[in-house]
Amino acid sequence: MKRWNKPLLALALVGALAVGQIGLAQEAVDPAALADVAVAFESTRSVESLHLMSQSLTESSGGANGFDLSLQLTQEFDLARTESGWNASGSLVTSSTLPMIGAIELTSEIISIDGVTYARFTDLPEGLPLELPQDWVDMEQFTAEQGGLPFGPSDNQLLAMLLLPLDEQSVTAITALPADTIDDQAMSVYQITLDPAAVLESEAASLLNVGLGAGLGGLPGGGNGPLPQRPAVDQTPPAPEDIQMTFAVYIGDDDGLVHRLYTVIQIAPSGEGDAARPGLQTTTVTDLSRFDEPVEITAPEPVS
Repeated sequence: MKRWNKPLLALALVGALAVGQIGLAQEAVDPAALADVAVAFESTRSVESLHLMSQSLTESSGGANGFDLSLQLTQEFDLARTESGWNASGSLVTSSTLPMIGAIELTSEIISIDGVTYARFTDLPEGLPLELPQDWVDMEQFTAEQGGLPFGPSDNQLLAMLLLPLDEQSVTAITALPADTIDDQAMSVYQITLDPAAVLESEAASLLNVGLGAGLGGLPGGGNGPLPQRPAVDQTPPAPEDIQMTFAVYIGDDDGLVHRLYTVIQIAPSGEGDAARPGLQTTTVTDLSRFDEPVEITAPEPVS
């Protein structure tokens, strides 16, 4: 798997600047600019295949029992459209800092075909208090037997950014940013602020419902024995008034497709004591490429 060529520290700093610029966005939503972005999203959703690379950094503070964490996810996937949705094949690297454990990094390979997700873990650190499969397994079957939540992103989660609601009711601000290039291709760039309530009611709701708690619980066995002293994390969806969401989108001038999405999501802490929800900030960069190129995705063998 390729390593991202931008340090996450730099992404976090740029993300802070982007959040700070929200107040500078124009008050009225330009219908023409919004239409251009909406068409680009629709065109990108309509391709037959694509390649996705993303890296995100989520940091929390103010949770119950001092449950402050840092979680970095690096994903690289090929996706191919089918009659029922998308098949996907790729890898996921999870780097986190956990109470009582410290820093760990987990690397997994994931294949999703016709709604069935297969996974295996590679390069497991020594002494990890988790029982993770190193041979291919059907993840739904494995987690049903071992406990915990299903692990591995679904196609809707991988492409959730392309499902964001983009209309005059959900978009509260849109600003044209200076033009840029990606791989020598000219890009038009827009910064958009969304109404969190509209996002929570859309097909992209997983972007706001999944945080550090879900990321940890998603490990097989993560809800039970392997981490017996792990503090509980409130996984109920946050209230819209506690959320800020802004993203920049890079649209190819020649093909009219979405090539990059840079997202900053902030969720304010809420509650007190054992019911406290940590505050979260997630900064994500997603690159899309290889549109409509041939992709063959097959189920792994053997599968236990």
